[in-house]
Amino acid sequence: MFKLFASCDPTYLTLHAPALVASAATAGNNLHLHVINASPSEIDFLHFMSGRWESLTDAVFSFSWKDQFTKVNNKEELRTIYACDRFVTVGDRLRYSSDTYLVIDTDCLIMKNIQEPDCQIGLFLRDPLPGTQGWENQGTRIAAGAVYYSRDAVDFAEQVATRIRRGPILWFLDQVAISEVYQQNLSNYRFSYFDGEFMDWEFLPNTSIWTGKGLRKYDNQTYVAKKNAFDRMIR
Repeated sequence: MFKLFASCDPTYLTLHAPALVASAATAGNNLHLHVINASPSEIDFLHFMSGRWESLTDAVFSFSWKDQFTKVNNKEELRTIYACDRFVTVGDRLRYSSDTYLVIDTDCLIMKNIQEPDCQIGLFLRDPLPGTQGWENQGTRIAAGAVYYSRDAVDFAEQVATRIRRGPILWFLDQVAISEVYQQNLSNYRFSYFDGEFMDWEFLPNTSIWTGKGLRKYDNQTYVAKKNAFDRMIR
């Protein structure tokens, strides 16, 4: 079964997951939501959203929770681990389930139904940020808000997860890991590539995914209005 896959910490579960859940339900896409370091009340909230989901769509909503995959020394490392967790968790799920996954951001909105890509791996490549070099240059070559893994991508996904676990725990770690593993496997898989007509952070009409980058998810009126409308469908 083809599913969208998102992972979040308890704060993002409260702030952003309801709108994501409602948008995926409205679009008719299956969704798996994983929560890091979930408390009993947050697990209860997942069950609550599952009940609301069933009133909106016949698509499938599933969820899971687990402690963070490694220890950290400060808030910046924790922020990085939260961002990277989806690519560690999905690597494990891909090995032991029959599902395929489009890995997305929890603060994105699904604006129309997403069909499963016809490839083994789907990536969103982009030019690195101007003026960057080294780690940041490598990390900004990939947009991590849309990564597709077919059943044939198990080894690739596990290589990404292994690279993340190796660290160092710095911002852009997930994107650096994907970029490096991609470059090592260019001839080993059949890739397809997403673009700005599939996912964008300017919130244009007719794109499939609106992803809330930086402060845009709080101060862009177009995004905030749509997010609030979806949010009200769940709460």
